[in-house]
Amino acid sequence: MADGLSIIIDTPRGSERLLRAALDAVDVVIIPTRVGGVEVSRVQATIAMLSPHHHYGLVIVAARQNTRDFRDTRDGWQDAGVEVWGTVPERVGIAAGPNERLLAGGLTAYREVFNAVLGVKA
Repeated sequence: MADGLSIIIDTPRGSERLLRAALDAVDVVIIPTRVGGVEVSRVQATIAMLSPHHHYGLVIVAARQNTRDFRDTRDGWQDAGVEVWGTVPERVGIAAGPNERLLAGGLTAYREVFNAVLGVKA
């Protein structure tokens, strides 16, 4: 954003009204997804809602990175022209609770995503 302000909005899954309102307020969109199943259609629906001014990328969460399904998912998105900004391995904790400190392992897992967002904002 031009004024240097950064906003993070985490919307609940399946709420198109809230997602549209959030998209009106941001330039960069991080789309979390998992491997397979209904996730593909959810990501496609979210991408379809984006405007040309939005920069976006995927984060594959709860990933079992040593599986073929993971590699096929990552490669499939990349082949479709969708950037994968990072992966967060299965069972990585971000915080011990809402009032607790952030966990180093979770911060490390999201560093790749953070760097991708900074690259967009540069």
